[in-house]
Amino acid sequence: MAQALDTDFLPYLFSVILVVALLFVKVVFLDRSGGFFLNTIIAGWQNMFITISNNAFVFYSPFGKKKLSQQHRELLFKKNHYYRYLSPEQRKAFDNRLVHFKASRSFIARNNVVLTEEMKLLISATAVQMTFGLRWYMMREFSRIAVFPEAYYNKVHDRFHKGEVNPNGLVILNWKDFYSGNEIPNDSINLGIHEFAHTLALQQLNNNAFKDRFFEDNFNKLMNTISNPVFRKIIQQRAGLRNYALTNPMEFFAVVSEAFFENPFQLYRNHKSIYVLLTKMYNQDLIRFYKKGVQPLTNLSLNSQ
Repeated sequence: MAQALDTDFLPYLFSVILVVALLFVKVVFLDRSGGFFLNTIIAGWQNMFITISNNAFVFYSPFGKKKLSQQHRELLFKKNHYYRYLSPEQRKAFDNRLVHFKASRSFIARNNVVLTEEMKLLISATAVQMTFGLRWYMMREFSRIAVFPEAYYNKVHDRFHKGEVNPNGLVILNWKDFYSGNEIPNDSINLGIHEFAHTLALQQLNNNAFKDRFFEDNFNKLMNTISNPVFRKIIQQRAGLRNYALTNPMEFFAVVSEAFFENPFQLYRNHKSIYVLLTKMYNQDLIRFYKKGVQPLTNLSLNSQ
């Protein structure tokens, strides 16, 4: 007589398969999902990956990719310096992230500014550029972006501001200075990068569910290094950063981020250790990235035929 098959293990097997399947789904859509439990698991795997490969983990989902129109891709190629150096495959991932980021923002026109699709596209592209090496790129807690036509008067501080980040989830920019920073890609002055650096720092510091541990660890290293005003001034002068970096550690981070994305070669020559720290923090080696040269823009509509 045949022995009955022991099925006591099946519930456990099913549970394991279910957990693995859920983790797979989460990892596939890692750039748009999170949670403290998942983040803890992925952070442990990421740290192991970093130890072995000396590179931070980043995953661009191959599924559910959103596409930009060819017109918008041509606009970015013309007006976003970073976009021109992306490989065709990187552009697909960039486009996907940009579409999701822009769709999740509420853009607010201030002082009679006329908000156009081009403005929304270029603002979103700056945020995606900065987080392109990170897992969490959505900056979910800062879903509102207010745009002024030019520098605006802030009653609380009794002076004109070019931009700011409000902890209640509002990013404020003025289009004149944002556009100027975008048009001149190598002067280390970029309002969009500056304000989104503040946004990213606040997001990482305040939200455990969407916290990139690799970014956080290196961000803390930078903050500890520049917390002393004397050391901050020494580093600022050696790195060739403008004096506004001396205001406080958070402003130093925003200013050095501008230099990192706009003039990485000069930052490397001036202060190699700060450049290397930022490559780890953002998971982007911009010297290697820009050395590739401009990558031709393909027409996706033609390629799909």
